[in-house]
Amino acid sequence: MVAIGIVTTVAIFGRRLAVDVVGPGTALYQMASSGTFGSPELAATYFEAVTVWVPWLAVIGVIAAALYREFRRQRVTQQRRVR
Repeated sequence: MVAIGIVTTVAIFGRRLAVDVVGPGTALYQMASSGTFGSPELAATYFEAVTVWVPWLAVIGVIAAALYREFRRQRVTQQRRVR
């Protein structure tokens, strides 16, 4: 369960860092929205993916892994009691 808190904290700070690095007005955002590398829509999509979806997927993934581990642990405990 400690892993959930750690990943959530890292996701929060990582999101803030991503907003500072990839946010509108930064050099990376301007590069992604320029005609050479992409378009404004592409830059907005990258920004949304990096700041919204990646942190949420990390948190959901660690919660799913913790739930799987807990269910597996309970199943093994139940099988030991039956024998």
